[in-house]
Amino acid sequence: MSAEIPFATIAEIRQRASRRPLHFFGRGNNAERTAGLVGIKPAVVLDNNPNVWGTTQMGVPVAGPDALASPDESKPYVVICSTSFGDISDQLSSLGFMPAEDYAVSPILENQRVVAALERLSTRIYLTSGLPPREGAGGGGIYEVAVEGSHEWRQVHRGNCHGLIRLGEGFVGIDDDLGIVEFGRDFSVLRHQPLPTGSRAHGVSYSEAARRFAVSCSFSDTVLLLDRDFRTVGEFSISQKRQRDGEPAHHINDVLAVGGSVYVSMFSLTGNWKRGIYDGGILEFDAETLQPVGPVASGLWMPHSIELVGDSMAVLDSLRGALLKNNLQEIGRFPGFMRGLSHDGRFFYVGQSRNRNLGYSVGLSNNISIDSGVVVFDEASKVSRTLYLPPAVSEIHAVVTAGD
Repeated sequence: MSAEIPFATIAEIRQRASRRPLHFFGRGNNAERTAGLVGIKPAVVLDNNPNVWGTTQMGVPVAGPDALASPDESKPYVVICSTSFGDISDQLSSLGFMPAEDYAVSPILENQRVVAALERLSTRIYLTSGLPPREGAGGGGIYEVAVEGSHEWRQVHRGNCHGLIRLGEGFVGIDDDLGIVEFGRDFSVLRHQPLPTGSRAHGVSYSEAARRFAVSCSFSDTVLLLDRDFRTVGEFSISQKRQRDGEPAHHINDVLAVGGSVYVSMFSLTGNWKRGIYDGGILEFDAETLQPVGPVASGLWMPHSIELVGDSMAVLDSLRGALLKNNLQEIGRFPGFMRGLSHDGRFFYVGQSRNRNLGYSVGLSNNISIDSGVVVFDEASKVSRTLYLPPAVSEIHAVVTAGD
């Protein structure tokens, strides 16, 4: 399967047609639109359907791909005019035609470029599941999803896992039993440090500028600051409610450490989610003074993952299934409970878990998905592809891509 499919510009088609025969591949309206766009008729229209061989289009013959068998000095330049351009690209490559040099896709089909990129995606995705670990496939742990057009998944670490980030050549993650863990690139455990009992560590982030990890702890309503040796160097509480009432009040989830700031997502900024008030948001803290700066987002419903994409903060408004960016405006919406977010420089990768909050979701969506997987989403075109996972991996917490 070709890694990249070239798309031609009008100028490129005209230039190549001036010095070699021009063939279109794919009989139909797109061929006529392409001829009108570039102002040139092809010498022949090729098609894989034998039922149209021997007919004409635009006054030129329609023939099968055998018409491409010609000496190298008269090798035509082929413009693909079919929406099956992926298969035809592979077909032409197998016949010795070089992408871009000998063939390309018509600019008429430019809006299909992202479709081809998603269908031919080649990457590795790593995700965590906070389910109880179990023997055999599925359950809690860390999973690798290998994507080469189609996708396959395998468990690379067993445990009740939540946060996961890249660090150098390896990874750092949260395992309920081991605490904060540094993994090699093959997910061998290089070192680990237990975290406070009963804290229920969830999210993890690392600030290169401060050389500190931030770990959000859901059961203690605190965020721990750790140095590179996993030693605790600071801690701050979201509020005093945990100390006053003896139980967590904010349901904090994920964390993002950037420079001297730490951002924390939570179900309730005021600590009232157990009373049915889901005033979720993101709260910023100063990592030096350990004091709150203030909320940077509010009005969210069960928010989770926070990421910096370029210079823009992105967050998942999880229950609504919304991806927020660009001054935290909604740029995408999905039918599941979205948790786990990554960006590889081109696409977003959004984790989708089985929705356990159906009672809340009724009225928010007319299509409540119970599937789990990773949605690969193009922000510009709004086109997406879902890499489904089996019900045995129904909970996804963190998503990390090869491009992170």
